Amino acid sequence: MALSAALGAAVAVEAEPAGPVVAGAAGAVLLVSLALVTGRAAPIPFALVLLGALYAVPEGERAIWAPLYGSGLLVCAELAYWSLESRVTQPVHGDVVTPRLAAVLLLAAASVPAGALVLLAAEAGLDRSPATTAVAALAVAGCVGLLAVLARARPAGAP
Repeated sequence: MALSAALGAAVAVEAEPAGPVVAGAAGAVLLVSLALVTGRAAPIPFALVLLGALYAVPEGERAIWAPLYGSGLLVCAELAYWSLESRVTQPVHGDVVTPRLAAVLLLAAASVPAGALVLLAAEAGLDRSPATTAVAALAVAGCVGLLAVLARARPAGAP
C-alpha cells in the first residue's frame, strides 16, 4: 500500500495540475487497501492500471524514468498479491520469505535494464515497413504465447 502511494506521489510531484493526479493516486491506494481489507484480488489490477495511466497520460519528458516506474509497479503488484496469498495458504516459514523477497527484488532489478532496452529500441528511429511491422507483431505474439505457457505451468507435484 505504501509503495502504491509512493508511485502516485512520484508522478504528482511533476504534474501540472497536480490535483487530478493526486486524486488518481489516492484512488489507487484505496483500491489496494480494499483488496487487502477484503482479501480479494480483483481491485489490484485496476489500481495498477490507474498508477500506470497516471504516469503515461500527462505530457512531458519522463521516458527515462519509465523503466524504474515500471519496476516499482512490478514490486507493488507482487507484494499486493503476496499479501493476499499469505491469507489463503498455510503460513510460510521464515526460510521461504527471504528467498522469495530476494527473487521479487531481483526480478524488479532485472526489469529496469530490460525496460531501458525497450525504450531505446522504441526511440531508434527505424523506418516502418511491412517487414518490420510483421516482425514486431510476431514478437508480440511470441511474448503472449510464452506468458500463456508460463501461466499454465505448474510445479512438479502440484494439483
